[in-house]
This record gives sequence, C-alpha cells and structure tokens, in this order.
Amino acid sequence: MIRIWEEEVHFHKGYAFACTENTVATPYRLIFKKTKIAEYLRRLKNSDDYSVIVPIVSEIAASNKAREFLEGGILIAVPPAKKRDIQPVEQLARTLSVKLSLNYIADAIPCEIVDTTDPIPETQRAKNRDYVHYYVPDTEKLRDVRWDAKIIIFDDYYDTGSTMRCAAGVLEDISFTNVNVFTVGYTKAAKKRFMQNHRNG
Repeated sequence: MIRIWEEEVHFHKGYAFACTENTVATPYRLIFKKTKIAEYLRRLKNSDDYSVIVPIVSEIAASNKAREFLEGGILIAVPPAKKRDIQPVEQLARTLSVKLSLNYIADAIPCEIVDTTDPIPETQRAKNRDYVHYYVPDTEKLRDVRWDAKIIIFDDYYDTGSTMRCAAGVLEDISFTNVNVFTVGYTKAAKKRFMQNHRNG
C-alpha cells in the first residue's frame, strides 16, 4: 500500500511532492533545516503571503512525476482548517489547475466547524487543534462528474493524513471509485510513519 521512492513519498493512491525539512549532518548531531517549499508554505499559511503561490505551482509543474500523477485529474481542495476570507489551499489548487489545464471544482467538500464534544463518527471527522470538521460533499457540484473520474484531493501539508482520509472517505461514500490525493509538502514524521507501515505491511 505504501511505497517510498528516493526523495518523494508515494502512498496509496497519492503523491507527496516535497519534504518540509532537510537533514544536515554535523560532526556531533543532525540538524533539520526547512526546505524552500516549507518556507513558501509557512509564508502562505501564517503570513497570508499569496505571492508564493506562483513559485509553489511552478515547482510542482516543473516535476515530470507530479505532472504525470495530476494529468487528467479533477482537483478538489480539502476543506479549510479554519475560516478565512481567502483560503490558501483553494488558491493553490485553483492556480495549479490553470497552470496544468486541470478541472477544478471549488467548495466540493464543504465543512462545518462543530463542537468537539458532538458524537461524530470517526469516519466522518478530522481533528485539527480545537476544531472538528464535519465534511458533507456537495452532490450538486459533483452531479456531472462520472463515478470513475480521476478525482485528486489537494492539500498543502501532509502529516497525520486524517484530513485526507476523511475527505477521501466522504467521496468514496457517495460512490466515487478513483479518489486520489496530492499534497505539496510532507513532514519527516509522516515519512517515518510511511516507512514504518511499509516495513510492517
């Protein structure tokens, strides 16, 4: 189910583009340094610096493997972690879809931020700090999408995978059979989990 190839992480029906940290060896220890993609994502998420969207998209478009994975897909951004006037992940997905001539469906998986004490089934929730997001696919927006169309859920970060699994699950629950995920950055902790699962699987 999980495959690790060189510097990129390929997981079940998914692609993680770039690690967010580099390991630098020194005489007595290992130092973790943020990569260029990580710095771009930090500026986008924490500082609302939308000028980094074009460089991020350009990095993705320059990768033959990433383009091959995305080819022919319909991009759907993950539900937002919190309410903002402009959602970074949606802007990234929209810009990437234009750059690579992909279809993009906005707000295909809306979410409602609800109280964490509400009894929401595990398959229909994802935790993010103090929020619980309840995902409900917008069947009207997905009405004309074939059940076997290549759908790519797009996110900026991959760490625990809970958001991706939840978003993919709600699409599979309404009978889509070719649900994939693509994330711009992945953490070293995520890669370690992938490798551990690969050894155990």
